[in-house]
Amino acid sequence: HVLNLGTRMSGVLSIGASGYLTMFTIPKVLKKFKTQYPDIDFQVVTTWSRDVTKLVEDQKVHVGFTSADYGGCVEKYVLCDEPICIASMALFSLEELPNIPRIDYKTDTLVKLQIDQWWRDHFSIPSKTVMQVDRLTTCREMIKAGLGYGIVPAHIMRDTQGIRMYYLRDRNGAYIYRKSYLLYKKNVLELQIAKVFIDFMKAYDFK
Repeated sequence: HVLNLGTRMSGVLSIGASGYLTMFTIPKVLKKFKTQYPDIDFQVVTTWSRDVTKLVEDQKVHVGFTSADYGGCVEKYVLCDEPICIASMALFSLEELPNIPRIDYKTDTLVKLQIDQWWRDHFSIPSKTVMQVDRLTTCREMIKAGLGYGIVPAHIMRDTQGIRMYYLRDRNGAYIYRKSYLLYKKNVLELQIAKVFIDFMKAYDFK
C-alpha cells in the first residue's frame, strides 16, 4: 500500500540484497533514507546476488542490491566499486602465496570466478587453502587472528591495524574491482516510493 500525504509518503518498499551489501552498506543507507522519509517502511530479503536478480526480474521485490552482474532484463546502476586485495597480518611476497595458508569463504559465483581467474593468470598450482569458512566476516576475523591470508574486498580490512594488503591487477595492469549494483524494473518507477528511493540511491555518496 502507498499513501501520499502531501509531501509525506508512506508505504512498504520491498528490497532484495546480497549478504555482503546487507552487512556493510544497506543498514546505513536505509537509516539515512528513513530520516528523510520516516513513513516508508522496508521489507528486506537477503540472499545471493544471482537470486536477488531473479527476485527483481520476477517483480517479487521493488529493488535489488547485488555484488555481481548476472545480466537479465532489468535496469542496472553501478552504485560503487572497491578494489579486491590480498590481506594478511604477516609480510608476504606474491611469489610465496601458493605456499602460504589461505582462508577462503563462500561468495557469489561471479565474484569467485573473478578471483579464480586472477589466480590462474599468476600461478600454475592451486592455493594452499586451510580454511573454507561460511562468510566474508568470518574470513576477516581469521585473517585478523593471523591464521592466513584472504582475497577480499579492501573495504572490510581498512580499519584493521597492522594489516598488509596487495591490490589485485589483471593482465593489463588494471585494478580488479568488486562492483555493487542497484537493480530495478523500469515499470517500478511508476510507484512513487520506489522512484524516490531509486533517486536517493543514485545521489548517495558511498565513499
